[in-house]
Parts: sequence; structure tokens; C-alpha cells
Amino acid sequence: MPIQHFTQAGEWTLDDALRLIRDLQPSIRKFQYHVVLGGGVLNNGYSVKDLDLYFLPFGDAGIPVDLPHLKAYLSIRLGTPAPLGYSAVDHEYPPDATYGEDRYTYILANRRIDVFIA
Repeated sequence: MPIQHFTQAGEWTLDDALRLIRDLQPSIRKFQYHVVLGGGVLNNGYSVKDLDLYFLPFGDAGIPVDLPHLKAYLSIRLGTPAPLGYSAVDHEYPPDATYGEDRYTYILANRRIDVFIA
């Protein structure tokens, strides 16, 4: 099933998230990363705001991660990223040493995906 076949514009469900994660995971393994679900979709089963995805390194000793190729792949699959920064108004995503500058927003099928790469 194509990753752009989702419930409705703007809303993410757990089923939509799992479909996307299962589509991405096999390809990102070659970059030595896992994709992990977080945020409202994980906690509530849906979100009308966004989908939070975390990309975590495998941690296999001696095998380096391939961050540049992971980012390039995500751009091909999810579209052009925008930097995801701290909003002083709503205190969204305060500075975090774990993710540093590798935080991005993508828009896929009119729905927001926030990506955090460790």
C-alpha cells in the first residue's frame, strides 16, 4: 500500500503511523537506524496535529550510522524538510541535547510529521 493512502488530511491515526513505519523501517536499516513512534499518536491512538517519529541508531559496535544518507532518503520519501525549532510562544520542542539540530518537519499528504534523529 502506498504511504500516501491515509485516513484524512490533517489527522494521524495509529494505523496510519504503523503503515508508514512499516514502509520506512526496512529501508532505513541499511543506514543503521530504527524508527520509533512517539507523541500523541502513541499515547492516544491519534493526533490532529502531527506524527512524531524518532530515528535511533542501532548501537552495533563497530558499525557506523549513515546520517547523511538517512536524511537524503527521508527527503525522497517524505518531501522537503523544514527545521523544527523551539517556539517561545507555545514552548514546543525546547532545546534537547539528544537530538541537537537533527529535528525536522515534513508535510506528507497534507499532514505534518515531526522527525527527531538521535
